[in-house]
Amino acid sequence: MYEHQDEEFKRLHLDFKRIGNRPLQLIDCQNIFCELDKYCRQAMPELKSNRTKIKFIIYYLL
Repeated sequence: MYEHQDEEFKRLHLDFKRIGNRPLQLIDCQNIFCELDKYCRQAMPELKSNRTKIKFIIYYLL
Protein backbone atom coordinates (compact mmCIF):
# COMPACT_ATOMS: atom_id res chain seq x y z
CA MET A 1 0.00 0.00 0.00
CA TYR A 2 2.71 2.43 1.01
CA GLU A 3 4.77 1.98 -2.14
CA HIS A 4 1.81 2.12 -4.54
CA GLN A 5 -0.47 4.62 -2.83
CA ASP A 6 -0.67 7.12 -5.69
CA GLU A 7 -1.57 4.42 -8.23
CA GLU A 8 -4.16 2.89 -5.88
CA PHE A 9 -5.84 6.21 -5.08
CA LYS A 10 -6.05 6.92 -8.78
CA ARG A 11 -7.31 3.39 -9.62
CA LEU A 12 -10.04 3.66 -6.98
CA HIS A 13 -10.93 7.23 -8.05
CA LEU A 14 -10.14 8.57 -4.58
CA ASP A 15 -9.28 12.24 -4.29
CA PHE A 16 -6.93 11.80 -1.34
CA LYS A 17 -5.78 15.03 0.25
CA ARG A 18 -2.16 14.72 1.25
CA ILE A 19 -1.02 15.53 4.75
CA GLY A 20 1.19 18.59 4.56
CA ASN A 21 1.64 18.03 0.82
CA ARG A 22 3.50 14.74 1.41
CA PRO A 23 2.51 11.16 0.68
CA LEU A 24 1.46 8.85 3.49
CA GLN A 25 4.37 7.57 5.53
CA LEU A 26 4.55 4.07 7.02
CA ILE A 27 3.47 5.36 10.44
CA ASP A 28 0.42 7.00 8.83
CA CYS A 29 -0.59 3.67 7.28
CA GLN A 30 -0.11 1.89 10.60
CA ASN A 31 -2.35 4.43 12.35
CA ILE A 32 -5.02 4.14 9.64
CA PHE A 33 -5.14 0.34 9.96
CA CYS A 34 -5.21 0.55 13.76
CA GLU A 35 -8.16 2.96 13.76
CA LEU A 36 -9.98 0.89 11.14
CA ASP A 37 -9.47 -2.26 13.22
CA LYS A 38 -10.88 -0.58 16.35
CA TYR A 39 -13.88 0.73 14.43
CA CYS A 40 -14.62 -2.66 12.84
CA ARG A 41 -14.35 -4.54 16.15
CA GLN A 42 -16.89 -2.19 17.72
CA ALA A 43 -19.23 -1.92 14.73
CA MET A 44 -19.18 -5.66 13.93
CA PRO A 45 -18.37 -7.62 17.11
CA GLU A 46 -19.40 -10.88 15.43
CA LEU A 47 -16.23 -10.79 13.31
CA LYS A 48 -13.36 -12.84 14.69
CA SER A 49 -10.25 -11.00 15.82
CA ASN A 50 -7.17 -11.81 17.87
CA ARG A 51 -7.66 -8.52 19.67
CA THR A 52 -10.37 -8.05 22.26
CA LYS A 53 -9.48 -4.96 24.27
CA ILE A 54 -10.51 -1.51 23.06
CA LYS A 55 -9.06 1.27 25.23
CA PHE A 56 -12.05 3.53 24.74
CA ILE A 57 -15.48 3.27 23.19
CA ILE A 58 -15.90 4.86 19.78
CA TYR A 59 -19.22 6.66 19.49
CA TYR A 60 -20.38 7.42 15.99
CA LEU A 61 -23.52 8.85 14.44
CA LEU A 62 -25.51 6.99 11.86
